[in-house]
Amino acid sequence: MRALFARRLGNAWISQFVSRESRANGSKLVSVEVIIRDLALIRALPVPPADTEEIDI
Repeated sequence: MRALFARRLGNAWISQFVSRESRANGSKLVSVEVIIRDLALIRALPVPPADTEEIDI
């Protein structure tokens, strides 16, 4: 998890993440709290087109 954020947002710091595990469904990431110290990194992130559908798995 930390490597993913470090690659995309080098200045980001993960303060908390929550996952749930069950025998039937395995592990599921529920939430991630990330602190980003440089707003320019947020502005540089790719933005999906407005007509893109969100997928809830």
